[in-house]
Amino acid sequence: MTFTEVTKEIGNTFLKSKQEAFKGHPLASRIRKDWPGALSSALTLAGTPLNEEEYSLDSSPGLGQWSDAPWLAVFRKDITSSATGGFYPVFLFEPGFETVCLVMGQGAEKLVKAVGKKAALVELSARAVQMRRAAVSWEKEGFSLGPFATMRRASVQSEKKSDTDPWSVSVAFGKRYSLAAMPNDSMISADVIKMIKFYDLLAKDSSMRFTKVDEALEGLKEEGELPEGSVDGAKKVIWHKKFETRVRNSKLVSDVKKLLGTRCQACNFSFESRYGAGMSGYIEAHHKNPIYSLPDEGAILKPTASDFMVLCSNCHRAIHRAGCPDLETFQRSIELK
Repeated sequence: MTFTEVTKEIGNTFLKSKQEAFKGHPLASRIRKDWPGALSSALTLAGTPLNEEEYSLDSSPGLGQWSDAPWLAVFRKDITSSATGGFYPVFLFEPGFETVCLVMGQGAEKLVKAVGKKAALVELSARAVQMRRAAVSWEKEGFSLGPFATMRRASVQSEKKSDTDPWSVSVAFGKRYSLAAMPNDSMISADVIKMIKFYDLLAKDSSMRFTKVDEALEGLKEEGELPEGSVDGAKKVIWHKKFETRVRNSKLVSDVKKLLGTRCQACNFSFESRYGAGMSGYIEAHHKNPIYSLPDEGAILKPTASDFMVLCSNCHRAIHRAGCPDLETFQRSIELK
């Protein structure tokens, strides 16, 4: 079967199939195997086969049970390996299954897990704008802004304001096809090839390594250092930590301790006083100024009271969680507890 034929079959039978047992269902197998296989064949026939070392095709009818709608995505392996994060070209059926869209979409699961739905939607929208600006000629190539209803849309049909799809903001650009007048494989392949070219262009931009950011956000949450508020605040903590790892050294930290001592400047805790001489000299150095705003190269850090403060482990983690405010603001916040 051609890609167009498989896509039409899936769209025309999915809702009926959802009423039947998921395990071993032939349509589930069609989605997992035949759908990506048909797309791969179409691209090969078009003279642009996917390089399996760089890309992978993945699709899903659901995990253990039927999803709201199936999807088929092209993953660049250096950008993302799953639909849970990063960005990728993806075929999505819209509610009602009368249309299917090829869009430059984004994975939201990792981001939502780290910062919550509200902040994730704001960040995904900003990332979509960033991709549109970088892609430049997406409109000239026949793609549009949409809006495109995402596969999450089907799961909120019964909710209030179900006529809107908040997740559509995560789509950078795309193209809609009517199943009743589905283009042939040659035309679909041409659009996929264009989309992959945009994918490759965006992948060259280091500022769009969104998966790494989301993983770092998850790490901050697990460590208790994720600041409340926007994702921008959390990004500042990420860059703070990366910068410190990159440019700080043991001598610098040692010099800070010599200057400022080893008693926490926020809560006055002393490791030596609490745990004995074996913990003498133990304290953590924290940069007072917004280090994330400093240039990656050429920044000179000096062991001075204007640049650093010394903090116990608890206060150091807490000040990061609070978004790295100045010492006085942080002390006022902990005095209120």
